[in-house]
Amino acid sequence: MTDAAAKILSGLNDAQREAVVHSGSPLLVVAGAGSGKTRVVTCRIAHLMASGVEPYRILAITFTNKAAGEMRERIEGLVGPSDAWISTFHSMCARALRREIHRLGYDRSYSIYDRDDTLRCIREATAEVGLSPTRWRPESLCAAISSYKNACEGPDEVPSGDYRSRNIAEVYRVYQDICRRNNAVDFDDLLVLMVRLLEDEPEVRQYWQGRFRHVLIDEYQDTNRAQYRIVRALASGGAELSAVGDPDQSIYAWRGADVRNILEFQKDFPGTKIVRLEENYRSTEVILSAASGLIRQNTERIDRELWSKRASDVKVTTLVRADEELEAAEVASTIERLRNEDNLNYQDFAIFYRTNAQSRPFEDVFVLKSIPYALLGSISFYERKEIKDAIAYLRLLANPADDLAFRRAVNTPTRGIGDKTVMALRERAAAKGVALAEALLDGEVRSSFGSRAKRALDGFASILTELRKVASTSLSVAEIIRETLRISGYVASLDEFNDVGRAENLDQLVAKAAAFDEKEPESGLADFLAEVSLVADVDEWDEKADRVALMTLHSAKGLEFGVVFVTGMEEGLLPHARSIESGEPAEIEEERRLAYVGMTRAKDRLFLTRCRRRYLRGVSQLAAASRFISELPEEALERGDEDEVEFGADPFAAETEAGPAYERPEPGSEEPGGVRRVYDEDADLIMPHEIEPGDRVNHRKFGLGVVVEMQGSGLSGKVIVDFTSVGPKKLVLEYARLTRL
Repeated sequence: MTDAAAKILSGLNDAQREAVVHSGSPLLVVAGAGSGKTRVVTCRIAHLMASGVEPYRILAITFTNKAAGEMRERIEGLVGPSDAWISTFHSMCARALRREIHRLGYDRSYSIYDRDDTLRCIREATAEVGLSPTRWRPESLCAAISSYKNACEGPDEVPSGDYRSRNIAEVYRVYQDICRRNNAVDFDDLLVLMVRLLEDEPEVRQYWQGRFRHVLIDEYQDTNRAQYRIVRALASGGAELSAVGDPDQSIYAWRGADVRNILEFQKDFPGTKIVRLEENYRSTEVILSAASGLIRQNTERIDRELWSKRASDVKVTTLVRADEELEAAEVASTIERLRNEDNLNYQDFAIFYRTNAQSRPFEDVFVLKSIPYALLGSISFYERKEIKDAIAYLRLLANPADDLAFRRAVNTPTRGIGDKTVMALRERAAAKGVALAEALLDGEVRSSFGSRAKRALDGFASILTELRKVASTSLSVAEIIRETLRISGYVASLDEFNDVGRAENLDQLVAKAAAFDEKEPESGLADFLAEVSLVADVDEWDEKADRVALMTLHSAKGLEFGVVFVTGMEEGLLPHARSIESGEPAEIEEERRLAYVGMTRAKDRLFLTRCRRRYLRGVSQLAAASRFISELPEEALERGDEDEVEFGADPFAAETEAGPAYERPEPGSEEPGGVRRVYDEDADLIMPHEIEPGDRVNHRKFGLGVVVEMQGSGLSGKVIVDFTSVGPKKLVLEYARLTRL
């Protein structure tokens, strides 16, 4: 064994070492949560290199750009820089398609459409088919089309037995035609087109099979049908296949992932060697015991027993509060208490929830208590208007056929080119069978417009001509972006309105391009656009920022925190109502896996919280405890359900901007002067007969106020309150959440 190989294997446990050095047959590493799977994958790649395998013959696939970047850094630390392909499925396909997509009739400079672009094209397709956009929501059509693509089924393969399916198939067909005319593909197309090339083009298949002699797939439990077929095609040429995954953490069936891919790995790849990683290095033994007790209720899994050396006498705490406001306040108080008691930072805490809508009460109370937080899933850098505007110009330079990019850039900043002018230009372009950019650059076409429209179109044609000259030079991507922002007049328009924030974001885009130029000196604008188009929310997550993390359980995959709160542990949320209503045991099993993933993100402390009543779709509803709580082993739990004031004060004991709030006494108790407070026992709502003009009230967000006027009757009536901090507000009494003082 060489010194390099010995260094790579040092510190691995027996199972990890077995997985790293295995050769000669397919390998499946069943890696439990926190068992060091990333280390195994990186060490296996490094060991292959140290054993003489040429790096460019290694393909390693993971599911986020962030994870891919971390793998590259770790491998470089072990064996130095290499040109192994380490990327996501989508990034790998985008890179390969630059070489091969012309075989399918596309130009190599194709655009990659994000979700917003996709929805715009689907709206256009829906209108072209003649369907009502209110009845046929683009989001629903997008989800349906995506599910067919993930299963590698085209428009002609959509079942035509009912009215809905026939219309989906027609929208799907027209949508694909629109993308094709724009020389564009969406995220799903990247996979589907790669499948077509590998399966239908022998020359392509032989090239890529010959290129990659070792194929490693991380998070194999989350592969969909298209990804599975890509793996099969690459491995069928004799490449040594290694897959790492955990069926207990398969949580993406809603976007096509099929847990059977990992459960049937041995059947698909005969002679497979299975290695189980069962030592958990992340969580305490108590947290692991609770999570393991839950996941054992599932049947679709590979049985094994996770264990941890991290002993702890701190049990998993379950908490229940009257409503989501008090649930959020309890979490905030617990965070502050643990920060003081255990000397923790805000970045040590994470709050998980099933749906994005659940973040609102946490954000409210964190603002009130001045707790810094970061919301994963909010507007990302590449979704900001100024960034999308800049990217539209760049896409138009790389792909002149991209009409969607043209329509965004043509009047940004404002040039007097309105929608009517663009529609007229589209008609002329369609008559000539050319893209909008080509029609614009045709002097004869511009001359067919009235003088005012012609002047505006002439101006943009001059800008586009100058930009094309810039793009055709040997300038770096960063320099192309700088010149594009200058020539287009975009930076000048921001300066005119002193829009410093957006200007700074554009500076960041240039900085990202400069980093790309340094990392990929042989690549160009099209490659940069492909990279930024595939950035996900989690790729932008800053783990070093001292903020409490708020995110959905799906987003939490792959992360870890010292203290975790899994909130909303209620029937209808976790498990979600759709899974319950489906009647399918497999859907409940996926929800259980989702809870398991959330629980196993915790290193030291785990809290499971729920409400007795929650606002859903604008109505306050009683909420039953999640069935998953009853499935947890009792010996691992400390139940706070019976004592509602066990961990700190509710919002009324905090200070607000309006001054000290009032401590809330028990229902029915009296204040000095004999004033009796009346509360709804469960939700603390003021009833209509309990409030009248002149009453002093407290609102959980606006603080103290005085009732000015009552309008209407019952809970649907409105109340006008003059708040000390924000002035008069008109509120619907049912949703106002007022308490009388």
